[in-house]
Amino acid sequence: MKHAKKLTAAIGLGIGLAMAAAPAQSASIKWAFQDDDLDFLFRPGDVPGGGTIINPATCIGAACNIVPGDVLISAFEFPTFTINGVNAIPAGKEVTGIAAIQYLENTVDPVGNPVRSWTAYAGGLDAILALGGGVAPPTVTGGAAGGSAMVAMFINDATNAAGEDRNLILDTAALLATNCTSAADCIDEASKGSLLQVDGGIFPDGTKVDPDNFWFSGTGGADISLVWGLSENTIVVNVNAGLSTLFNTVMPITPQDGSGNPSALCVGGADGCVDFRVTATVNGGNGLSNEGFAHSTSIAASKFVSVPEPGSLALLGAALLGLMGFQRRKS
Repeated sequence: MKHAKKLTAAIGLGIGLAMAAAPAQSASIKWAFQDDDLDFLFRPGDVPGGGTIINPATCIGAACNIVPGDVLISAFEFPTFTINGVNAIPAGKEVTGIAAIQYLENTVDPVGNPVRSWTAYAGGLDAILALGGGVAPPTVTGGAAGGSAMVAMFINDATNAAGEDRNLILDTAALLATNCTSAADCIDEASKGSLLQVDGGIFPDGTKVDPDNFWFSGTGGADISLVWGLSENTIVVNVNAGLSTLFNTVMPITPQDGSGNPSALCVGGADGCVDFRVTATVNGGNGLSNEGFAHSTSIAASKFVSVPEPGSLALLGAALLGLMGFQRRKS
C-alpha cells in the first residue's frame, strides 16, 4: 500500500538533474536518496472529491479492509538526497510531497507475481491536497498538481516556527516524534511550498496516458488495523512503480528504458520507457496516533551517463534535485 510512498515518493521523482545531450560513454550512479512516508487510507464517497479517512485505531471489521476503489495517500519527505555524494537539498529547505493512488484490481505483474494494481485517483490529486485544509496548493499552467496525477512534490521552508511551515518528521525511527497530528495536518505540511514536479497519470494536455506507467504492490496487509499494530521494522508489502514526469520546474526529465538508461527509442507512447522507477516497502505503523496506518521507506539510486557535455555540467550544478531511471526490483 505504501506504494505511494515511494512514491512517493519515491516517491519520487526527478526534480532537477539534467541529462547530458552527448551519447553515453559509460554509466555510473550519479544520485541517491532516501525518503520517509506516512500512509493513510482514503475511502471516496458518492460526491466527487468527497470521502473519509479510515482511522486504523477506530475502524471495525470489514471497514478496515482495503478494497478496490480505496485510495492510498502517502505524505513523504526526503531526509537525504545526494548528487555525486553531495547534499542537493538547499540549506533551510526541505523537499516534501503527496502521492495518491487508487486500488484498481488484483492482477499479476509482468513476471507473473500476484499483485495489487494501482492507478491515479479518479477524483484528481488536487482533491487529495485539499483534504489538508490549509492554503490551497499552488498550480502551474500545464503542470497543475491536479488532473489524474499520482505524485506532487514541493520544496519548502523548514523553519519549525509556530503557524508556519515546519520541518516535517516522518522517519520510521522517530515514531512518536512524528510531528504531523492528523491526515489533514500531514497533507497540509507535505504540500506547502513551491510545486517542483508532478508525475504519473494523465499528461498536462489531458488527452493521453503513457501505457508504460505502472504501480504494483504485494497483496498482503489488507486489514489496516492489523498493519497499524505491527512494528515499524516489519515489512508488510513491497512496491514497484514506473512513472512519467508530467511537469518539472527545473528542467525536462529524460525518459529511461527498461535498463534504466537514456535511449533514443524513448519517443512517447508504448515505447517501453518511463521517466523513473520506484521500489519501496510498506512497514507497520505501531505507535502512530495521527490516523496513519503504516510507514513507507524508499531507498534508490539512478544511473546517468558519466561523460556529459560541459554545458550539461553547468546545468547539473544549478539543479536542485534529480531523480530518474530506477533499477527496477521485483515485488
